[in-house]
Amino acid sequence: MTGTEAFLPPESFTGEPFCPMAQDIWAFGTTLYCFVYGTLPFKDRQFNNLVLPDDCDENLKTVLLRCLSINPAERPTVGELSAFAYFN
Repeated sequence: MTGTEAFLPPESFTGEPFCPMAQDIWAFGTTLYCFVYGTLPFKDRQFNNLVLPDDCDENLKTVLLRCLSINPAERPTVGELSAFAYFN
């Protein structure tokens, strides 16, 4: 396993093959969360409880929930990501 553990997606800890692009989208979501909130979205590999503040912008919420989806197939592609309202 290569990379900073706090930015690795859940599937990278299973030992099963995974999609590198989905891993990059997860890392992007983690980085965005850190930039906005000043802390990591998950602690100690507890990936099932993403907590967003009540006053979280709805467009940001959409991006974070999609990028940090436990299911890699639900994460957006780079093309889809660039179309989110948060970035426009």
